[in-house]
Amino acid sequence: MFNSLFDSVNRFMTEFVVSLKQFIDHNNRPTEAPREQGRELRLLYELLGHMLRLFETFVREAAPLFLLSEVNLARLLEAVVMLLEEVQSPQFRQAAPHKELRLEPVAVLAPVVGLLANLYIAARPSYAPVARGNVSEWC
Repeated sequence: MFNSLFDSVNRFMTEFVVSLKQFIDHNNRPTEAPREQGRELRLLYELLGHMLRLFETFVREAAPLFLLSEVNLARLLEAVVMLLEEVQSPQFRQAAPHKELRLEPVAVLAPVVGLLANLYIAARPSYAPVARGNVSEWC
């Protein structure tokens, strides 16, 4: 069901990693990195964050589709691990503060935290869907 979305996340993540490496390589030369390259990298990063927000929403609204399907859960966790590895990489830490990028790790880490929290909440034996806005019952 979620195969095309997982494939898109993997594709954007791969494209982001390649673009990040190109940006770093170009930035290490005497000339400055072109603005277009920085804009493309920032756009990929923002798009990745939005796609993760989609997953966060899917997990919140339909947690059993992930918890009861080994394939969906494995692919979701694979994407999360790949993302966490990249955000902790030396290349990301080197590029993130660059004036052309201003990549904020929270843009992709916040949806990951929401995803994992939603999975945890749904996996608890006492889980019952709670009405929106009534978060205090979840804790």
